[in-house]
Amino acid sequence: MKWMMLFQTPWDSIKFITNEDTNAQYLPYNKFMDFLNTFKINDIGTFKDSINKFQTLLLDCTTGKWEIQHQQIVEGSFEQMLKLNPGVQEIEEQKNKTDPLLKKKNFLDLFSKARKKQVLKK
Repeated sequence: MKWMMLFQTPWDSIKFITNEDTNAQYLPYNKFMDFLNTFKINDIGTFKDSINKFQTLLLDCTTGKWEIQHQQIVEGSFEQMLKLNPGVQEIEEQKNKTDPLLKKKNFLDLFSKARKKQVLKK
């Protein structure tokens, strides 16, 4: 194993991926700490403190070096975020048009409006 990216979850487990398996794996906190003892990690005390602070860490398993991975925070308007996922709004609109329950509801709404008009005319 060359590298590992990891963080502690709120449920007292460690979620991690490695270069060998990019599917997320989970280990209970204590078992993961035992697993870490198989590696030579530089400044292990600070490394464990960083885990306990729920920081995301990248560990080079071959050299024992590690670093904190900071999340990029991007600010933007709703329209800018919507542009990041083009087609989401169109998918929702298409779903609303083809949903059979929604079609029945729309039909019943139209039918009841027409029926009210007929009753009010009498």
